[in-house]
Amino acid sequence: NKVTYSESGLYMGITGFNNDLYHYINDGRYFSLLTESSSPRFKGFVNGLKIDISTVLYYAVDASVSNMEQATFPDDMTKVALITFTDGLDEGSVGFESKYADVTTVSQHLKSARVDGKSIEAYAIGLKGNDVVDEAKFKADLTALSSSAENAMEVKDMSEVDANFQELAASLYNESQVQSITLTVPVKPSGVKTRFTFEGNLANESQS
Repeated sequence: NKVTYSESGLYMGITGFNNDLYHYINDGRYFSLLTESSSPRFKGFVNGLKIDISTVLYYAVDASVSNMEQATFPDDMTKVALITFTDGLDEGSVGFESKYADVTTVSQHLKSARVDGKSIEAYAIGLKGNDVVDEAKFKADLTALSSSAENAMEVKDMSEVDANFQELAASLYNESQVQSITLTVPVKPSGVKTRFTFEGNLANESQS
């Protein structure tokens, strides 16, 4: 059964990974509205994640996509995005399922998935760790875990990670407002025309 989210806003979920997965869960759900009041809880979860001996990268991305597919969001949702951060190659996902022997199945799932009918705009940011011995594979994984080659980004330090994330976050969040206006116009003599514009008193009515 799908989990339904009804309140409009920016929803976020976090899946941390080393040799296992660690989901941010609020009220039994994988996604929560990102607000000023909830932001400290998200940050606290991230700060509490620990370094461990492995990197189950493919498993983490696949699970995140599945969680998104199992959710229903408000009708005014305009974008769905997944941003993956990694400092290394996958080590250990195949221990959970044989399909994780390489990135192919996960990449196909990511690109074919739909969330309320919308495709996932996927980004991958890689900060290569000292233990990465196959640089070509590291770059190939970033591309495979992105929805386009342009969305795969390799960075040199954490300041670049932060800058990239801030830029992506700004591009993904759109806020719209709807305002209703009721206009009452008195009955005019025959032949009198009334024009209502939003441009203000200085508007050139011929260009309105």
